[in-house]
Amino acid sequence: MYRTHTCGCLRADDVNRTVTLAGWVQKVRNLGAMTFIDLRDRYGITQIVVEEHSPAEARETACKLGREWVVQVTGKVVERSSKNPKMATGDIEVAAEKVVVLHEAEVPPFTIEETSDGGDDLRMKYRYLDLRRPPLQRNMILRHKMAQEIRRFLDSEGFLEIETPYLVNSTPEGARDFVVPSRMSPNQFYALPQSPQQYKQLLMLSGFDRYFQIARCFRDEDLRADRQPEFTQIDLEMSFLDEEQIQTIQEGFLKRVFKEVLDVDVQTPFLRMPWREAMDRFGSDKPDMRFGFELQDISDLVKDCGARVWPVGRLDLDSEGLLLLTDDGALTNALLHPSQEVEKEYLVWVKGYRTGAEKGLERPMTLDGQALRPGPPAGPNGGAGQAFRHHPRGEKPPGPPDVRPLRTHRDPPQAGAGGKAPPGPGPGPRPVAPPDGSGDGAAGAGNLCARLRIFSCKMGKAAL
Repeated sequence: MYRTHTCGCLRADDVNRTVTLAGWVQKVRNLGAMTFIDLRDRYGITQIVVEEHSPAEARETACKLGREWVVQVTGKVVERSSKNPKMATGDIEVAAEKVVVLHEAEVPPFTIEETSDGGDDLRMKYRYLDLRRPPLQRNMILRHKMAQEIRRFLDSEGFLEIETPYLVNSTPEGARDFVVPSRMSPNQFYALPQSPQQYKQLLMLSGFDRYFQIARCFRDEDLRADRQPEFTQIDLEMSFLDEEQIQTIQEGFLKRVFKEVLDVDVQTPFLRMPWREAMDRFGSDKPDMRFGFELQDISDLVKDCGARVWPVGRLDLDSEGLLLLTDDGALTNALLHPSQEVEKEYLVWVKGYRTGAEKGLERPMTLDGQALRPGPPAGPNGGAGQAFRHHPRGEKPPGPPDVRPLRTHRDPPQAGAGGKAPPGPGPGPRPVAPPDGSGDGAAGAGNLCARLRIFSCKMGKAAL
């Protein structure tokens, strides 16, 4: 038997008991007549003492020990004369009678202690040494306890833990897939799952109304603060439940995990906040309630400010995520899509229609000093409203044949009908006449390519 006890379990009640311990040498202090050895395993540290009246073989072996050597020690538990209250085993020590070297080791490149002197790169290179350190081992143990408690709680709630495949067919999701080539099918690839989304939905269709999995997910995307290409998530899926029941189950399992793993009492039910309120107050759907930095609407204070890039109304998000432009109720809908960012400026195509045959703009709209004048209605009943849509640079926007894009001084000249490039525009956006020379009065719509700088975008509202 290599050991009868671990290095973290001996207490004052074990005095006079003969034990055998095994572990790594944390530190050796040779004081001449006495040698002290700190023996470590993942359970803790026990002090070993080799005295002058200890067996000669034990004294000889103790003198040559080095850091991180793996040894086996047999001896009697004795009470320490000077106790160490900072150690769980600080009331006792083991008087060695036999010391056996199980494996020698080179001097480690950094200290294997609570706080290491090694840098990140060095500790990653020798990861197996870094994982011997108590902080990392505590993290591993904490994760294990949490996973076991989650399983116990969800099992008591009727959930089934079901594993889903890792080698799957590629499906369009938010990130790129990691692919695995198939040896049996040349030029064919498996994809590693970004999440078990399709499989858990199939399980719901199959009648497994409560499923969970501590699932491994793989996403070929840039690193984030809380995510890496390979990560683990607690995956739940339920059928025949309403919103209140789902929230109650989530709160129950978090309350149980915090209590059993960390001994922290969590008060339930949690504070519940509508999404709209969270965005209006904090500008985020996961607000940090520990701080009182709430957003304040100062529109009334700055509504008469003259220094505005877009002097009409405000921009809001509609249900499809498009920006709607309103002019205090006088201007109809508008859709604006940023095309591409150029030095923090967005290049957009602006395509204008009147709101109806008898209506026009109450006041002109300007972009970079260039007035935007909508063309006449597209039909006898007028257009569908002011529409502003973007198109990638150089691409002709859809519309009647007599509509051609206007360009800014940033755009390269485009060849005209005769094969010659038209003269370059001035310092700002300048309209280019349609092929028939009818200008803004032509049938269809006037167009303008403009540069917009977005200064802020919060709560679905953007200031331009």
